[in-house]
Amino acid sequence: GSSEAITIRIYGEDMDELRDMAEKVEERIRQIEGVKDPHREMLKEIPQIQVKVDLERAKQYAVKPGDIHRAVSRMVSGQEAGDIHIGNRTWDVHVWSIPEARESLTDIQEMIIDTPSGDKIELQEVADVYIAATPNGIYRENLKRKMDVGANVEKGHDLGTVYHEVEEAIAEMEFPHGCHAELLGEYTERQK
Repeated sequence: GSSEAITIRIYGEDMDELRDMAEKVEERIRQIEGVKDPHREMLKEIPQIQVKVDLERAKQYAVKPGDIHRAVSRMVSGQEAGDIHIGNRTWDVHVWSIPEARESLTDIQEMIIDTPSGDKIELQEVADVYIAATPNGIYRENLKRKMDVGANVEKGHDLGTVYHEVEEAIAEMEFPHGCHAELLGEYTERQK
């Protein structure tokens, strides 16, 4: 699943550890003669709104966490409510809040939620709403998070020789508990 001649796939569960190990692997293989353009997957932290329902406060209003999450999702992201059929075409109908109702974190905290009794409450009365750094992507293989470090081989260098040097360099590295690396790429495929 990689276009580079050499791919070091690092597995683990902790995103910070994966990012740290990918950086160390990239630095390590950069020193090997014949390795060209080593780079790691660019997974960045992006700000994302988090809604954490406070079960005790929600229980006071008899509101279920799933109902709260669905209401917020509908208002912020939209939800398909049905279809309109005109001629041979079908158009989705989405329910969504007006842009002014979701411009800021405060707007979302003050979002109105219906309770089973018919009362209306603000979201912040039953949930903590905050912005948290979240990875822009999470890639998994065999149920484990992964991050790739890729490189190519400079012209005039033998792929097998460079591969074995990278293999030795990776074997010498110490990985945190629950984290390990696997060497993949063109050479591995040729051997198979």
